[in-house]
Amino acid sequence: MSRSAALGALSPVASEQWGMVTAGQARRLEVSRTDLSRLVADGVLAEVEGAARVYRFVAAPENPDLDPLRAAWLQLGGERYWHERIAGIDAVVCGRSAALVWGLGDLIPVRHEFLAPHRLRPRRVDIHVAVRASLGRSDFEIRDGLPVTGVLATLTDLAHAGEDETAVAQAASDASLRGLVAFDAVSELLLTVR
Repeated sequence: MSRSAALGALSPVASEQWGMVTAGQARRLEVSRTDLSRLVADGVLAEVEGAARVYRFVAAPENPDLDPLRAAWLQLGGERYWHERIAGIDAVVCGRSAALVWGLGDLIPVRHEFLAPHRLRPRRVDIHVAVRASLGRSDFEIRDGLPVTGVLATLTDLAHAGEDETAVAQAASDASLRGLVAFDAVSELLLTVR
């Protein structure tokens, strides 16, 4: 395939995925590994650090805080495109990773945390996937292009995961001050943690 044809095939997919595309998606678009290698050699694509077989268009704006999480989420989907995965949800950001996406508190994720309706076996040790069989559309919101547990669900997950009470309280305070959840809901949550 010519470089221009490969770019023409990859660009629409990458445009809805933060400028990123997986090798599986490229294969589905009939863009070979050789084509991907040429685009990397030309400086058009770059391999996403820490995310094997995920490529980013060099011209796409980077987000150093969220791009590693986004790449991890893309890896879990293999060949499926963003819009397909949102329509039939297969992985939702949760826990500390969700707090990062929402900008709540200062809990630094040590791994990428997800919920899935069935067991997924990521190859990476820095990805943790918990199974929640009843995962549906009401269990997440789209935030910065990622399916993420809602704010109250994120705070509840943090509280029940045994996170430091002060850190959970700070995240809850951030959520309340920014008007993301009602003060009463946050107060009730904090009372159940103690």
